[in-house]
Amino acid sequence: MKKLLCLLFVTVLVFALSLNVFADANGKRLIDSADLLSESEEEAILTLLDQKSEEHQFDIVIVTVDSLEGKTPFQCATDYYEDGNYGFGDDYTGAILLISMEERDWYIASCGKGEDIIPDETYVDDGFVFYLSNGNYAKAFEEYIYAVDERIIEYNTLPWGTYLIISLVIGFIVAFIATAIMKGKLKTVRFQNNARDYVRGGSMNVTVSRDLYLFSTVTRRAKPKSNSSGGGRSSSGRSYGGGGGKF
Repeated sequence: MKKLLCLLFVTVLVFALSLNVFADANGKRLIDSADLLSESEEEAILTLLDQKSEEHQFDIVIVTVDSLEGKTPFQCATDYYEDGNYGFGDDYTGAILLISMEERDWYIASCGKGEDIIPDETYVDDGFVFYLSNGNYAKAFEEYIYAVDERIIEYNTLPWGTYLIISLVIGFIVAFIATAIMKGKLKTVRFQNNARDYVRGGSMNVTVSRDLYLFSTVTRRAKPKSNSSGGGRSSSGRSYGGGGGKF
């Protein structure tokens, strides 16, 4: 009986530990399968990922792999994102950066509110790609995290155009009030129906008249540029924004 209880206890303990390991693996925001980082670099990048993710309630995830194993960068990135159960809230808000060393691919997939914040790769400063190309992966990941951080802050800040509109409206109201006050003081001035009523007799004599061409106005519009941005729906049907390239 004691042996049976002991065996049962060991089985439950092993099962519980395996669940904890699985949960920790899923919750880890840095998976360096391609072994691009040293142990100390991995620890520093993971700390930064956790800090910025929790600060913005926006999962920032980085995954490196040796090969895409026949998948597209989009498929590989979104599979990792969903298998890892990443994302904040019911819409799984966040973004994942995938690095594949086989063909030197990088890809960003954004989900939930991340689709609005990072619709495609052009919304994140691509300065980190320079460091990827030069093999400085720790610096590249650090630059990427701060680029996403800045983009989230920019998105959540009232656009400058809104400030401009508010300023114009306030200026218009102030000008209207000031003009109304000045108009009220001009009680001796009356509106005249004809322009000649404003001209003193004999004070103006037009001897020569001609038409002169002064200037022309040319309006140019920028031609829309195509890009290689991706995005779409994952194998589970979840919607993603994103895009990527080579390094």
